[in-house]
Parts: sequence; C-alpha cells; structure tokens
Amino acid sequence: MLKVEVDGVTKSYHDIDDPFFIETFPKIKDHTITAMGGAEPTWALYKSIEYIV
Repeated sequence: MLKVEVDGVTKSYHDIDDPFFIETFPKIKDHTITAMGGAEPTWALYKSIEYIV
C-alpha cells in the first residue's frame, strides 16, 4: 500500500502494491508534474511503460 501526502492530506492507495514503485515514487514526486494531484497519473504512466516494455 502506498501512502502519499498531497496538499496536507494523506492519501492511501491500497491497490498500488508494486515494491519498486512504492520505493521510487517518494523520490520522484517533487520532480514530476504527474504527481501533483496524487499517485494515480504517475502509476498509470508506470504501468503503461511496463506494458510496452
């Protein structure tokens, strides 16, 4: 489960359980516009790239 703080509110994502993404997201969230509203857009991008590769 991924927990992310966005605008002072902690969001929990029970369906995001990929260990690599959970470890990487906090490191990249301040450097990408896809993470401004939460983890959903970044997760969708991650899964899309995983599907293509």
